[in-house]
Amino acid sequence: MPDPGSGARKASMSNFDLFFLIPELKDRIVGKVIDNVYQISDDTFVIKMRPGNVELLLQPGRRIHITNYAIKKPKEPTPLCMALRRRLVDSRVSNIEQVGFERIVEIEIERGQEALRLYVELLKRGNLVLVKDGKISLAWKYARMKDRSIVPNAEFNLPPRGGLDPRYLTPEQLSCLGRMGGPLWRSLMGALGINRLYASELALRAGLSPDADCSRLSPSDFERIGNAAVSLLSEGPSPVVVLDRSGDLLDATPLKLKFYEGLQVKEYSSFNDALDDFFMATERKREEVLLKEAHSKQLERMERILRAQREELERISKMIGPLRGAADAIYSRMNEVKWIAHSFFSSLEGGKSEEEALESAKGLLEGDIEVLGWDGASGELRLSLNGVPFSISKRMGPGEAANLLYERAKELEGKAERLRALIEATEAQIASMEKGFSRRIENGLRLSKKAEKKWYEKFRWFHSSSGKLVLIGRDSSSNELLIKKYLGEGDVVFHAEIPGAPFVVVKCGGALDEASKMEAAIAAASYSKAWAEGMSSLDVFWVNPDQVEKRAPSGEYLKKGAFMIRGRRNYVRGVELRLAIGIDPNTMEVLAGPRAAVEGRTPYFVEVVPGEIPSRRLAEAILNRLVEKLPKAISKALGEEALSKVQALLPYGRGDLARAKG
Repeated sequence: MPDPGSGARKASMSNFDLFFLIPELKDRIVGKVIDNVYQISDDTFVIKMRPGNVELLLQPGRRIHITNYAIKKPKEPTPLCMALRRRLVDSRVSNIEQVGFERIVEIEIERGQEALRLYVELLKRGNLVLVKDGKISLAWKYARMKDRSIVPNAEFNLPPRGGLDPRYLTPEQLSCLGRMGGPLWRSLMGALGINRLYASELALRAGLSPDADCSRLSPSDFERIGNAAVSLLSEGPSPVVVLDRSGDLLDATPLKLKFYEGLQVKEYSSFNDALDDFFMATERKREEVLLKEAHSKQLERMERILRAQREELERISKMIGPLRGAADAIYSRMNEVKWIAHSFFSSLEGGKSEEEALESAKGLLEGDIEVLGWDGASGELRLSLNGVPFSISKRMGPGEAANLLYERAKELEGKAERLRALIEATEAQIASMEKGFSRRIENGLRLSKKAEKKWYEKFRWFHSSSGKLVLIGRDSSSNELLIKKYLGEGDVVFHAEIPGAPFVVVKCGGALDEASKMEAAIAAASYSKAWAEGMSSLDVFWVNPDQVEKRAPSGEYLKKGAFMIRGRRNYVRGVELRLAIGIDPNTMEVLAGPRAAVEGRTPYFVEVVPGEIPSRRLAEAILNRLVEKLPKAISKALGEEALSKVQALLPYGRGDLARAKG
């Protein structure tokens, strides 16, 4: 048996993992409404659900779990993501199940009268397939395979079964293992379609070695294996994350396994949370490795460029001195050079051959002047002084040759200066890359869990310009909850003078200031049905908590979210329907409320009024206006999630941009 403390890290979820996870997911997502869909990478999707801001992460071939981490959403959805949104947004999750004992999850979704099924396949060739009426509506990957085809509008067929279902093993099925021979773990993997970890675990729980030869096992041994499978699957969950001997993450399991006995574990109350922490941490490590590889390649390329620049600078620098030295030497020995040239050209004119003329010139040489040769085509005599070659001819004497050397030296000096600037820039770029890489490793890949929602975030809310918390009911259920559970002594209750309006509660401790009163009245009017009807203003009243009661008049019935108001009502007349939506530059939080309240927290806001622009288009227009106002660094950090947040804050799903007053 391999050493469990030095094994490979978990790469994907097993069928046993799904068996224990699905009940948790069922409790948390069944009945929820799909709010949005995101494709955060090529193979990873997030389905956001309400209420509760639940995010189900799907990675075909690898994992499925609810994530508690803040995941950055892309600004632009992919075509596949848009197609999923068109089919899934505003639909309701009615059920979630593991298909048999396979590594496949079936999510049942209701959209009006439509019944959809979303299959998440965690097999090696994972896939995400949306099925309607038994036919494939959409898939992450399309393919024609030997056992089935994943193509649009084709009948959807599940992959072939991976093996026997360990929940329903019979003695006859188990006895067949004896005829297979070989190590027990391998036979169990093949027969049951399970991984080596759980094949070994079943053997250990049956009191057998995972490496035992199947052909030598007795019927009672196989019976114990069957009992071990039943016992394991009926055991209450005890989720853990397992660490290897070096302290690195190794696995996340729903139970404490015998296979991992002796290794350090971290216990969890939820298997989903164990999977979430494990996969997010391993994903961070994977991203870090990929980032290091990319950085290493980029750094290697930049260092190669830097080496070439330095080598070129060194080569050029070595040429400049000799060129100037040779030019100086030509001037200092001008007469000698002239005499050599005169002798050579006179010999040629006197009828001597080139060889004889060269020999004649060489006979006059002194010191470090050399005759290199004669170029008959150009008519130039090639000489060398101090090791630097130069040419003279009947048309170009030694003085002109020296000037050419000076010009060449000057040209190379200019090139050297430009190279020094390039080297400095390249060095700065490498330093910046190193600094940016370190910062990215330290901060950019840091995992942060989503901030836990405060109790009041189940309602619409804002803080008034004087700091009072103002709560607004979202619907009949939250209206009921707001008044019954969260209305306290000293609070003040607001309501618009129109049917179909939410209750608004100011938590003011008995001291209602004028600013909070006006802002609460604006919120009560703006989030009422008057917005949908296109009204520009409305009367709003406020009362004390003891004037609000659930008791209906005799013979009448108060529906959910409705309450009776007793006694005198205090009115705020002609309240304008107008809201501000902004971005807090410090927290990146999307804010909504009366202008005075929002303006107190951010200078970056846009005002909206009742209108007919659909919420999606209006949210895009609001974000465009905000991006124009926001500093670039902040606007770049806005993810696509900001759009859905703005959209959710618009009353009754429509409105218009407010025109500037005056």
